[in-house]
Amino acid sequence: MLGNQLHDAHECHRLGVFDEVVEPDAVIPRALELATEMAAMPGGVYSLTKRELRAETTARLREAAAKDPLLDRWVSEAS
Repeated sequence: MLGNQLHDAHECHRLGVFDEVVEPDAVIPRALELATEMAAMPGGVYSLTKRELRAETTARLREAAAKDPLLDRWVSEAS
C-alpha cells in the first residue's frame, strides 16, 4: 500500500488487501448484505473480536507513542 504500484481488484484480492471482489453493479447490494449480517451480530462480541484482531498492532503503536508523543493521539482509547 505504501509503494507506488497500482494493482487491479483481482490482484488486490490475491494479495489479501481485499476480502472479496464483486462486479460494479453488485457492490451496493453486497455491502448491504454484509452490513445486515454484521448488524445481526451481538455488539459486544463484534467489538471484542475487533479489539482482539487489532491488539498486536495497537500494542506496537502504544509502544511507539511512548517514545514519540506526536503519535499519542493515534493510540488513544478511542482507536
